[in-house]
Amino acid sequence: MKKNSRILLAIAILFIIAAAFWGIWRFTRPTANEGEKNITVEVVHKDETVKTFAIQTDREYLADALLDNNVVEDNQDSYQITFIFGLFYGE
Repeated sequence: MKKNSRILLAIAILFIIAAAFWGIWRFTRPTANEGEKNITVEVVHKDETVKTFAIQTDREYLADALLDNNVVEDNQDSYQITFIFGLFYGE
């Protein structure tokens, strides 16, 4: 009986710790900001030339702003996980 109670106690403690970490993450994670934003993306190529993209957007997320302005392209795999690859002149 003592062995079962120790296992149950260990599971309960593990659950409490996991819930605490989830709560801390949930309330301290960064959030997206609404409103107009000015973004500057600077791309340094292999030959050390620089291409600068100036973006004005009201999108919430950076990925959406980059996609809207053709700075990157969106490729999704079969699991619908989004991967972003640059369109920087074939690099």
